[in-house]
Amino acid sequence: MYFLSLLKVQAGKQEQCLELLKKFREKPPEGIKINDIMFCLGKYDLIIIGEADEVKTLELSARLTPYATLETLTIIPFDSGIDMLKNIYWFRHEEERI
Repeated sequence: MYFLSLLKVQAGKQEQCLELLKKFREKPPEGIKINDIMFCLGKYDLIIIGEADEVKTLELSARLTPYATLETLTIIPFDSGIDMLKNIYWFRHEEERI
């Protein structure tokens, strides 16, 4: 599954967090593919986009918890999401709901 982790780095832990993210980018933990790590402006400081099963995303969160608070979301590629939503009630056109 694809995931998006939103990170808010803890005060005073910036250097340690960035060093750990550099290590993850160069050699991710087994079973985790890091597609990208980006800085962002707003509520969160960084995002990680990757691929892993749920257990591995929990492992990633556990390793980063000493340095940042995280929120991890499952994300779905656009075309796959459209295919998935085609049969969901709220996604159908009004005339198809009758």
